[in-house]
Amino acid sequence: MATITNKYGSPLTIVGVNIRPGASEDVPNWSEAKKNRTISKWIDGGIIAVSGDADPKNQSGGTSAYAVKDKGAGWYVITKDGAEVTKSLRKDAVEGFDAKTDEAKAAFVEANKAED
Repeated sequence: MATITNKYGSPLTIVGVNIRPGASEDVPNWSEAKKNRTISKWIDGGIIAVSGDADPKNQSGGTSAYAVKDKGAGWYVITKDGAEVTKSLRKDAVEGFDAKTDEAKAAFVEANKAED
């Protein structure tokens, strides 16, 4: 399994998983799905970002464990290794998160921690 982030302006479907623009979703059977020619082109073209894939050549944006997750109804959270680490945020707050350095991502998470 890998977490896929849709960087495209429209929803994408990968092996039955619908991913909204800017959202991240876990995609099962990723080891097989990534062999698809279209998906390979999406990776190369920056249309999707991949995290959690054991094959480093298919990682987009480095080895960051952070991802933006769409919770629905216009709410998003940042996850680290699949666990939610921020409070719920609106889309404008998380736009550009994937382009940040790992240090900037960590600072953003610290500033927007989930309340216990």
